[in-house]
Amino acid sequence: MNAPLTLALITTTFLAASSAFGGPTAEARLGTRTEAMPSGLRIVALEPSSPLAPYVKPGDVIVEIDDLTMSTDAAIESFLKRVRAGDQLLFTIDSAKGRFKFSITIGVALNAPTPSPVLASAPAASPTSPVSAVTAHSTPDPTSAKAALVLAAEGPGENGSAAGIAGAYNDRLYAQFHYVFGLSRVLSIDAQVRTQVSINELAVGARFHLYTGSAFSLAARVQANEYHILRNGVSLVLVGGNGGLMASFGTERLKWTAGCDVTLHLAGVIQGKGIPPGLVAYATRPYIAVEFAAGLGVNMFAIAEFSTLQIEGADTIVSPGGAFGVAF
Repeated sequence: MNAPLTLALITTTFLAASSAFGGPTAEARLGTRTEAMPSGLRIVALEPSSPLAPYVKPGDVIVEIDDLTMSTDAAIESFLKRVRAGDQLLFTIDSAKGRFKFSITIGVALNAPTPSPVLASAPAASPTSPVSAVTAHSTPDPTSAKAALVLAAEGPGENGSAAGIAGAYNDRLYAQFHYVFGLSRVLSIDAQVRTQVSINELAVGARFHLYTGSAFSLAARVQANEYHILRNGVSLVLVGGNGGLMASFGTERLKWTAGCDVTLHLAGVIQGKGIPPGLVAYATRPYIAVEFAAGLGVNMFAIAEFSTLQIEGADTIVSPGGAFGVAF
């Protein structure tokens, strides 16, 4: 017996058995097959008749339904038992392109016993065939499209990316660029550039996602750092590294982040002459930021910070400031 036919028979037998002992499973109702992961339910297989089919694909992760975390099969089973015809469900999905949301309106109650859904390999049902409980009237919700988070601790998610650009003020006007790419669920690339006429800073490194939840996230950041100052005809380049912690809380549409970065400059060059290795300078940057969904895949964000820079043999530079920009 060939493998596809065997799989079809096993699936059909399983669905029939589940119907006999109290109705179809949550997977059968949604036309999906999933596996539990720490961040949600990963879609392993998806039927063409599923109400989720226009929006997701195998490999995507169902993180929340109606802002309720779906990390186990039991959680989604319990939730779907309460769903009635006409209910609108809001899904939060993690995909390779980042996190997004969509809503569907259920056409029939999902907790009613129904015939087993048609397998993907079976012919389409005729107009007189029974309608499966997974049939729903899906309506795209363009206002739920959300740009991936660039400042929040959780970042854009695995294989997701986010870029932010802002105008800022810290002693003087400057431009700020930020880019984050999710290598995995626990690690992202984190790069930042700040530039103005006399001061330029580049930081490239990694963000470690220590905890990611629906309402709270925690991350640590480690970066290599280069700082270039040109003032009064004197050129100073400082090289070192920085580390920091950030914590985020709120909803997908409004996210607050508080954090602090500490930078140690361990080497430098002044007017073409090397500075002996050692603790040349150090800086601190506590900050608070907010990101909110503006719609159409764009986030707006604002940052308030209070930075200090202490260079050996010089006065401490204290610079309160802030930034406002967009992320996409």
